[in-house]
Amino acid sequence: QAFWNARYAGEEFVYGREPNDFVVQAVPAIPHQGRVLCLADGEGRNSVWLARQGFRVTAVDVAEQGVAKGRELARASGVEIETRVADVTRFDLGVERWDAIVSIFLHLPSKARRDLHHRAIAALESNLDDADPATVAEAIKIGGYFNSGQDCTASSRILVSEKIYDD
Repeated sequence: QAFWNARYAGEEFVYGREPNDFVVQAVPAIPHQGRVLCLADGEGRNSVWLARQGFRVTAVDVAEQGVAKGRELARASGVEIETRVADVTRFDLGVERWDAIVSIFLHLPSKARRDLHHRAIAALESNLDDADPATVAEAIKIGGYFNSGQDCTASSRILVSEKIYDD
């Protein structure tokens, strides 16, 4: 937490104000005006952009400095996002609560990442029918997304994950 607060303490946006390219590419698969949870969202570039696209967004990050900058970016962009300062490994994702969960450059050890992905599967607003959440969580790939629906209609649910760092 101290590391990230120090990193986000300056006026500049460490990763810029524009969304990650992967988020932009994946957004067509997210149900229109859906509820999106952005994990470890830092200074809010992805959550604010998603809110500008019409999604209802909640951003979670461990760094108070990052969350504060995300709130300011949202205000300056004329959108609203809900924010939470929390450790994503302990944050209650809920059950069948989100239409999409976005996880971009989330730096976690592999066990913590797997545990988070298991909880994220349960938090998606869709049942997985006969799919085993453990198998699904393991199948989430680098630079890919998991879609628990059969197509990209309003019934689709997606978990986005980009870069995975192994221990």
